[in-house]
Amino acid sequence: FVVIDMYTQNQSTVMEFILLGLSVDPFAQMLLFHIFLIVYMTTLTGNLLLILAVRTNKHLHTSMYFFLSSLSFLDICYTSSIVPKMLVNFLSPKKIMTINLGKSKAFSTCISHLVVVVIFYGSAMFMYGRPEHLVTEDTDKKVSVFYTVITPMMNPLIYSLSNKDVQKAMMQMIRA
Repeated sequence: FVVIDMYTQNQSTVMEFILLGLSVDPFAQMLLFHIFLIVYMTTLTGNLLLILAVRTNKHLHTSMYFFLSSLSFLDICYTSSIVPKMLVNFLSPKKIMTINLGKSKAFSTCISHLVVVVIFYGSAMFMYGRPEHLVTEDTDKKVSVFYTVITPMMNPLIYSLSNKDVQKAMMQMIRA
């Protein structure tokens, strides 16, 4: 992709990206659109069927199938956040993706995500990457608290409670 910069007060701010795509040939773009549409529909159908099978069949109510169902849900979310925009761009003559600005909010959200990542992966790397002479059962217990207790506690705070819609819903729930 190519980045277009808009300059304001000695600072550059990215306003939009020009998506170059996989091909400039209109026939190839139409062919790629249909291929990716079929792949996307197959992904949605397969994952939804797996989720429904796990939810409706009592024999599949085990940890393994619950995990597979959750993984299928994540696959649907992941592909649904990327592929539809890609499909639109295959058909659109103007291949631009506009970016909304809110630098301070984006920065604060990014920092909170980085804190969780550093706590989770930092403690895991400490557990498995430290020298043998530093291995003690007491240290293992203390460090394991970070990635088994602290990180899961912080995730709802960072991913949900900082969202204004979730805050509003929580206030309505408390008042009821």
